[in-house]
Parts: sequence; structure tokens; C-alpha cells
Amino acid sequence: MQTDKLQEITIVIEGDIDEAGAERLARQIEPLAGSGAARVIVDCRQVGHIGSAGMGQLLLLYKTV
Repeated sequence: MQTDKLQEITIVIEGDIDEAGAERLARQIEPLAGSGAARVIVDCRQVGHIGSAGMGQLLLLYKTV
């Protein structure tokens, strides 16, 4: 995760985001909820598959940031 004065945060996700991957993703994005970042970029270029649990985590991030 990279930050630039909390204006922008970039999260790079790699691999498959199945149910186990979604739990790891949740732990990574949880601190972002109160970060005050103006923009959060989620880089999914290295993701092969996102399951419903992974999509749920991304939607939760969208709603809370």
C-alpha cells in the first residue's frame, strides 16, 4: 500500500480473491475506512479471479471510504 499525504491510496491486489483471499483483503482494507483519503485506487491487474466474497469486500471499501 502506498500513501501520498492521505490524498491518494493505492492497493495492489494479486492472485485469486476467493473466500480465503477475501478475508486477507478485508484485513488489508479495514484501516482505510477512517483514513480520510480523498481517493482509493484498487489495482486488480494481477488478479485472476474475484469471487463474490472478494466483490463484497471491494463494495464495502467503496461504501466506507
